[in-house]
Amino acid sequence: MARRLITALTLLALGAVSPAQADDWSDCGSRNDADLVIQACTRIVAMTGANADRVAPAFLYRGNAYLDKGDLDKAIADYDKAIELKPHSAEAFYNRGDVYLRKRDFNRALANLDKAIALKPDFVEAFYVRGSAYREMGEPDKAMADCNKAIELKPQFAQAFYCRANTYLDRGDLNKAVADYDKAIALKPDYAGAFINRGSAFLLRGYLSKAIADFDKGIALKPQFPEPFDIYYWRGNAYLAKGELNKAIADFDRAIELKPHFAEAFNDRGVAYQAKGEKAKAKADYDRAIQLKPGFAAALTNRANLPPR
Repeated sequence: MARRLITALTLLALGAVSPAQADDWSDCGSRNDADLVIQACTRIVAMTGANADRVAPAFLYRGNAYLDKGDLDKAIADYDKAIELKPHSAEAFYNRGDVYLRKRDFNRALANLDKAIALKPDFVEAFYVRGSAYREMGEPDKAMADCNKAIELKPQFAQAFYCRANTYLDRGDLNKAVADYDKAIALKPDYAGAFINRGSAFLLRGYLSKAIADFDKGIALKPQFPEPFDIYYWRGNAYLAKGELNKAIADFDRAIELKPHFAEAFNDRGVAYQAKGEKAKAKADYDRAIQLKPGFAAALTNRANLPPR
């Protein structure tokens, strides 16, 4: 934010902008209030005409504000305009690639991130995001290479260790995953995603109390996780494995509330009800799981193994 404020003051000192325009530049370049940023950047776009050096950053910053508000299509439109005006803006390509990744348009995400890295070969964040894209595309070797590159470029970048930890988690290398989540949390103690995913690794290792503690911490830090139903589902399974059936059911309830067509949560809640001896509720949940996911082997087996009334 300081760098952007200096730019506005410098323009004012040179007589390039009025005091009101300098205020707009300061607001446009901030990341504190998305609506304020959008209003200020819109005024700048309207009054600076076609001067690319002046207008392109305003489109970039306004795109960032739309991204903060979750308006992905408007963010892309502004990044498109920023790139049209300034075709060598690595940041605009990076941000557009990040948005396409959020939209799960992997080919466009990769094309933009590749371009950002070509323009700026030491762009740490672009390697991290491209690594995340490769992971979601099921290309763990490419994901690992990008995560490692990000760590090489910036060893204190928590997200790079998180990126590599996720790839280890996918591979089932749980000890290495936990070690990297530990590093990410040491570098960024409020890293909700690292706590949540480390909890998943602990759950898979059978460290149930540690898993629950990490899920609790992740929920406390960031209750609006991008896929919050997963957190409650995983914690529900940890409680189920510990035999804390009421807590497990409460978490499965929450997961289903957040994702009503979550077949796995219905199945696992059925397991908890069956363990409590509530056979009718268990059967209803198995039925629903099978309805949502025909051929769901676990639910079909569980329903077939229900004891007679």
